[in-house]
Amino acid sequence: MNDINFTPGMLVRVSNWIGVVLDVFQSSTSNQKVVKINFVKNVYKQQPPELHIVEDIQPILSVATIEDFNSEIERYERMKEKELAALREKLTVAA
Repeated sequence: MNDINFTPGMLVRVSNWIGVVLDVFQSSTSNQKVVKINFVKNVYKQQPPELHIVEDIQPILSVATIEDFNSEIERYERMKEKELAALREKLTVAA
């Protein structure tokens, strides 16, 4: 995976999660490459982007497509709607 030239805006898959590379850093002391990724899951969970050392995630890292990205967004939208519907069913407000 070292042959991937990470650039901001690039779509990646880390395990089951799809995200966008926001920034790429190179450690001056360890020479390790670090990527800052905002995953679709982070947006829906209102979590900040994540920093990952490329060497650590190498076995589960690949380039993603725009179709992967859109599919991930759709999946989280369906999940959100399902959770909101379940919450509405628990509602007992008097009319």
